[in-house]
Amino acid sequence: MKKKTIALQNGKGGVGKSTLSLLLADRMSRRGREIVFIDNDPQGSSTHWFLDQLNDDDYENYVSTFQRHNLLSLLEKKSSLKEVLIQLPFSEIKLIAATPEYEKAKTAFNGTPGHENLMKIRLNEIKCDFQFLDTPGELSLLTNWSLSIANIIIIPIQSEMFAYKSLSLLLDKIQSAKDYLNPFIEKIYLIPNLVDLRTRSSSRAFEYLKEAYSQYMIFPDGSQEPLYIPKKAAVSNFIDEYKLHRAPDVEAVLDNILDLLEMD
Repeated sequence: MKKKTIALQNGKGGVGKSTLSLLLADRMSRRGREIVFIDNDPQGSSTHWFLDQLNDDDYENYVSTFQRHNLLSLLEKKSSLKEVLIQLPFSEIKLIAATPEYEKAKTAFNGTPGHENLMKIRLNEIKCDFQFLDTPGELSLLTNWSLSIANIIIIPIQSEMFAYKSLSLLLDKIQSAKDYLNPFIEKIYLIPNLVDLRTRSSSRAFEYLKEAYSQYMIFPDGSQEPLYIPKKAAVSNFIDEYKLHRAPDVEAVLDNILDLLEMD
């Protein structure tokens, strides 16, 4: 199976990128696929989630490991790919961690020729079935790095008018990346998140999204409605497995997305 790289992308924070990327990676791993998770966000929300699953002794050890071997140290050639690919004891997923120092990567490589291809070069030798990238809520060099290696881009978007209005900017950036940086971007999927059809504003934004961007939305077989994550079962509330099992509507959305990722 050819390696596939999925980037969770949005220029806005708080839309569910980290949580949705973690849930998809974990659920795909449970299907028996070999997964690498790359935290390409200086906030390190995904890295913190992995750490929070550890007991106290392991927590300190892995914090120390991540401080030495992380995505920035790989890009700076201070760590090898083998050193930064960390598998934690509770998961089959291998993690490349982010630390707060990763913030400086936004400008540290600007004078390096071909810097927009740096991540592609450093990660090229990873062997796995799927790579999932969590990304920052901004448009920066880090965004370009994600776009430089992604085959599939998933855009979680809140069902609100401001998000709808700004979506075209992100789609233009993705198209530019495909034209000039990475012609192997194959698919873009749009997943409305925090949808509350009981409110006029959310319902109206959802209808506008369907009207303008239906080509990017996922319509399950025989359905007239695209996949979306309702506010009453928002992804951010179901990061641990126990809670997820009380949200069958979220599970169904995740499984539909994973089926498409395996087929593409």
